[in-house]
Amino acid sequence: MQKRLKFITWITFLSLAVFLPANLLSGETSLESTINHLLKYIQESNCKFIRNDVEYDSKDAAEHIKTKYEYAKADINTAEVFIERCATRSLISGKPYFVQCAGNLKKPTADWLMTELTNYRRDKFKGN
Repeated sequence: MQKRLKFITWITFLSLAVFLPANLLSGETSLESTINHLLKYIQESNCKFIRNDVEYDSKDAAEHIKTKYEYAKADINTAEVFIERCATRSLISGKPYFVQCAGNLKKPTADWLMTELTNYRRDKFKGN
């Protein structure tokens, strides 16, 4: 009976190891994975980011938003809250953040990120 229980335990363990998503095995949650995707999206966008009427490159923007996230992390429980708290407006001046990508009009960073969040979730749901 104990051999059978050990066998079932090992089979269960191996099944979980094979079928669990890599982010769960690494300790990364779905929320962290989504936020990391958004930060990478910002960093690799090569867009201009406007914060308090000053333009920043995409790497500086991603670093700034990441710093805000690290500060507010305990209060962020969804990607939407992340965008609202970290990528929408200046906490000091209250002015909204904007993004301008090559050939496009300036738009609110929050809207731009919400579009990407929707695309990311759709692609993830489709298995891409």
